[in-house]
Amino acid sequence: MGRLLAELRLEPDVIASSTATRARLTADAVRERSGCAAAVLVDGRLYLADPGDVVEVVREVGGNATRLLVVGHNPTLEKLVAELTGRAESMPPAALAHIELEIDSWHDLRLTTAGRLVDLWRPKELSDDP
Repeated sequence: MGRLLAELRLEPDVIASSTATRARLTADAVRERSGCAAAVLVDGRLYLADPGDVVEVVREVGGNATRLLVVGHNPTLEKLVAELTGRAESMPPAALAHIELEIDSWHDLRLTTAGRLVDLWRPKELSDDP
């Protein structure tokens, strides 16, 4: 997914990660493979979160970022995608959803913000080619 972000020029400016070991390792791997300079911000609220918790974290850590990546857990992230886009999607481990939001700053994000699911990538649907 990190290579995909780099290829599509969608490198995040900020990465918010759960405290879970697998999430932190995933966040670090995405950062490294995408070549981005994003800070990985580890936040315990993302571990047993509900979609509202994720929105709260994003509002706090988003700052002036253009793109923000959340590395967390299901069913929370599936519910968040559904809340923001109106689309129920399966998100297996390491899936990546690209959501476009019409907000001026991350602080404006709400669960009721209408977003558009631009794309969704699932690892098994991608080629293994570098």
